[in-house]
Amino acid sequence: MKCYCSLIKLSEGKSPAVSCWPLLRGYDKADGSRAYPLAAVVASLSKPNPTTPALMGHFNVVLFFHEMGHVFHELLSKTRFHRFHGVEVSGDFEEAPSQMLEHWCYDSRVLKLMSSHYETQQPMDDEFIDKLIKRY
Repeated sequence: MKCYCSLIKLSEGKSPAVSCWPLLRGYDKADGSRAYPLAAVVASLSKPNPTTPALMGHFNVVLFFHEMGHVFHELLSKTRFHRFHGVEVSGDFEEAPSQMLEHWCYDSRVLKLMSSHYETQQPMDDEFIDKLIKRY
């Protein structure tokens, strides 16, 4: 089984912060029925403490969205053969759904909708979003 994980240099023996694991590939069975796929996102995220909830920084949000692109690719593919299911395609097409989802993390309208301050529940302000986007 191949793990599709974000390209982060890791120390030997370390798991990536976020990765997609295709557990079962989808395909058409000989009797015409469908074998449905199964995929999981595995993440090593920060734990909450007594004063602060578990929070995700922008970098981890981008990684999470990237890996969810691989999950969607796995779950929404409909192929006849197991071998060509999901991300078992050429490199450019393998990354296309993931890169499309990543781009949402750099769109100020989307960031406003999917984020908020953990205490005030207010969305990120425009100035902060602009700084965040320009940083990358």
